[in-house]
Amino acid sequence: VFAAGGMGNVEIGAGILASGTGQGSLAGLYAGGDIAEVRGRDANIYGNIVTQSNIDRIHLVGDSSIINANIMSVTDLAMSREFADDIEAPDDGDSVTNPEYDIGEIFIDAPAPRKSNVPPAGGIIGSVFLAGDIGTTRVRNGFGLINSLYSVLGDGRMGNFEIDGYGIRDVNIIAGAAIGRMVATGNGKHLAATRWSSAVRAS
Repeated sequence: VFAAGGMGNVEIGAGILASGTGQGSLAGLYAGGDIAEVRGRDANIYGNIVTQSNIDRIHLVGDSSIINANIMSVTDLAMSREFADDIEAPDDGDSVTNPEYDIGEIFIDAPAPRKSNVPPAGGIIGSVFLAGDIGTTRVRNGFGLINSLYSVLGDGRMGNFEIDGYGIRDVNIIAGAAIGRMVATGNGKHLAATRWSSAVRAS
């Protein structure tokens, strides 16, 4: 889906398919202006979500994950290609103490297990998040944040990381000028991989 201007709230239904690795995108959300809230229930995001402005929020609930996706605010939408040479995030001139988050909140919330009822859950794996400033990332009752990249500008700011499950593993965080709280709430116990969606286990 491409919009030359902004894009309102987006309900992604069953999810967003992979964008592919060629010159043209096979799937994804691309906007020259702001993207409001991207929402989904029991839905996986495999494809790119890219803007030349801001993404207000990504909020997934239930058995949902972000898998091998590029979530970006860049000066040229073509920079989201898998093998782009130069990638540049726009600089909106905000300050470290009063940032305007180009990518706002990234929330993945699964229901809490209750005794014998252990619902499937997701998280974030193999994905890239790049913008001038990035807000809070939260994975609640999921597998955590794994094998991903977060990057902001040198004078950019990154919000909090509130992650449970396996915690934050093999994640490269280029935090710019400041970063918020890093909170991993797991208790160190082994977690059964069978609880996570089969779509994630192959990643």
